[in-house]
Amino acid sequence: MKKLAKLIVASAMVVGFAVPSVMAADGKALYEANGCATCHGPDGKSKMPTYPNLAGQKKKYLETQIMDIMSGKRSNGMAAAMKANPLAAKTDKDAAKAIAKYLSKVN
Repeated sequence: MKKLAKLIVASAMVVGFAVPSVMAADGKALYEANGCATCHGPDGKSKMPTYPNLAGQKKKYLETQIMDIMSGKRSNGMAAAMKANPLAAKTDKDAAKAIAKYLSKVN
């Protein structure tokens, strides 16, 4: 548990100090820095049955799901936990697009 806490703090520092325009261009870096890999796996393939696999999904689908969760439009399942995550809460439309683009290309 201490390792997870350290990872979250380190990720928050990366997100806080990164230049947004540079990070927005790198969906993989955003995916990792926003803590997505914690639940969805480092390659978008979750090892936990409660979290969906994101790798290989269609870009527009992923983008829509991320934005619906962040806006509160979607609140079922684990959406509330994602929105409450302080790292994921920083996900804006540009970040959602970059993350979705990255995940859509992962096999």
